[in-house]
Amino acid sequence: MAGPVVQRESPHPYIVVCGPLAVGKTTVALQLRRHLGCKLILENLKAISYFDAYQQDMARWGYHLATQFLLRAIHVQKAVGRAVRLGPVCQDWHVREHHEVYNRVMRHHGILSPEEYRLCGQLHAVLVECSIPPDLSIVLHADEGVLSDRLMKRRRHGESGPPPYLGELARSYVAFHNALDGRKLLVDTSAANLRGDSRFVRGLVNRVLASLQETAV
Repeated sequence: MAGPVVQRESPHPYIVVCGPLAVGKTTVALQLRRHLGCKLILENLKAISYFDAYQQDMARWGYHLATQFLLRAIHVQKAVGRAVRLGPVCQDWHVREHHEVYNRVMRHHGILSPEEYRLCGQLHAVLVECSIPPDLSIVLHADEGVLSDRLMKRRRHGESGPPPYLGELARSYVAFHNALDGRKLLVDTSAANLRGDSRFVRGLVNRVLASLQETAV
């Protein structure tokens, strides 16, 4: 998997946390801010205007949703570049996952047409070219049943329940982790209470610190 072409000179780490819906990305990012003092850059689903429409008619609004995610990601990467010059940054999504995981699954399920998927791929290439390579990618995964249960309980903005492709999405992130370049961690959150399990959180933070130290060597 080819990496971003943008290089940077900063002593501060840039960490990304990614994974399927309800796997614990934002909670892990918040824990890393608490323990490592990172500036958070979180995915704001309220800024994605097609989310509600997509839930009602995926085939009609899938392309709109996919392109809006990619265009917004390009703008967010500019903010990442500024922030990482000032201190450590943690982001709760990976610059590559919108297209290489979500759009691929949407294409497989016929939500995106071949032409729509091709155009999204062109936007994705622009995004990768202007993105900053993370010092560490943390890929979270969990069992489909766990994710489905969490989604039914939390009901966040734009979520009407588990999408029909949740299982494929969950499996895709393990393959995504395997294809990523650079320093990376694969973390199973199936049995974890990320807010209340201090032992799990402490172990994860220690793994992150060890990986960052290896990167710095």
